[in-house]
Amino acid sequence: MNSEELSTATNTSYISDKAFYNNETLLGTNRTATNDSYSDDSSFFIVSLPEAIVTITLLSIIAIITCIGNILVIWAILTQKALQQIQNHFLISLAAADLTVSIAVMPLAIASGVGE
Repeated sequence: MNSEELSTATNTSYISDKAFYNNETLLGTNRTATNDSYSDDSSFFIVSLPEAIVTITLLSIIAIITCIGNILVIWAILTQKALQQIQNHFLISLAAADLTVSIAVMPLAIASGVGE
């Protein structure tokens, strides 16, 4: 690999050097480049503490209710003989998938949504 290929390979990025050194807004945020330094106007992402607490509380309640509801659906179908029909096996599958999402994805979404 010659030096021209190496410089081309290392220069590929989402932000061009020209945009970085011309004080253009980067990646749709309030982050701008000034000469060789990088300034970050982080007020673009900050929410107040009460707003963050309310958001985390409400989203956590929704995640917990989702878990409990899906566990109840699975438990009811597995324990009640009248509900153990072929059609309800599809409901068990849907409840299990939704339970997996509420356990694995919702907490991460809450953390990343408030953490920005």
